[in-house]
Amino acid sequence: MLYRDKKHLISTFIKRGDTVLDVGFLGENVSNEKDPNWTHGLIKEITEDVYGLDLQLPEKYKGNARYVAADAGEFRFDVKFDVIFAGDLIEHLTNPGLFLARSREHLKPGGIIIISTPNTFNLFNMVGKVMHREPVVNEDHTTYFNYKTLTQLLGKCGFE
Repeated sequence: MLYRDKKHLISTFIKRGDTVLDVGFLGENVSNEKDPNWTHGLIKEITEDVYGLDLQLPEKYKGNARYVAADAGEFRFDVKFDVIFAGDLIEHLTNPGLFLARSREHLKPGGIIIISTPNTFNLFNMVGKVMHREPVVNEDHTTYFNYKTLTQLLGKCGFE
């Protein structure tokens, strides 16, 4: 399914009162928390019950039990979530299956995981492939995904 932007995606699936985990909440090319495109801020506009996970935490989040510094494949929270949001994260992971397994453990029955990732087959990447033999990618990316491969991975990890 296509969405205009992440705000549209988030507002479609996250509802007031949901308990939400935002994995990689500090990333997504937003360095200023006041940026209107910061997805963690967009999630907090919808529901107050928000948690965050990232590899490192700035001082202001340390000591807050809702925010954890951990690898996406090794996190633990004492709560279950209605929604786990991972925006432009999965392509950075060395083992996305571990992340998906950990996410399944932390979802409430009927809970959902929202994943966004760059499409391998977008026009920019295809031109890069023709012009440079390989598309130009973020040096932190470890995996290419498209709809088919991501759907296959999710199915193998027990998601519908």
